[in-house]
Amino acid sequence: MAGYWRTLYETMREDLQSPAFRQFGSYSIGGRSFSYRSLSEFRQILDWVEKQAALEDGVPTYRARRQARNGGRG
Repeated sequence: MAGYWRTLYETMREDLQSPAFRQFGSYSIGGRSFSYRSLSEFRQILDWVEKQAALEDGVPTYRARRQARNGGRG
């Protein structure tokens, strides 16, 4: 069973793909409300909700290596 954040993430993805997508709106989950007024704000919220869904599912977030260990030598 999907958690609250995963359900919200899927709903937001479906809304984004819909031809009737509006440039402003709001979503609510667990007493919290998220509103956006532009596509860039929507994408920021969508990224944050995706991270929350990954934490809820137990999937570790991706972290790139910052430097090669041992100078890149085997």
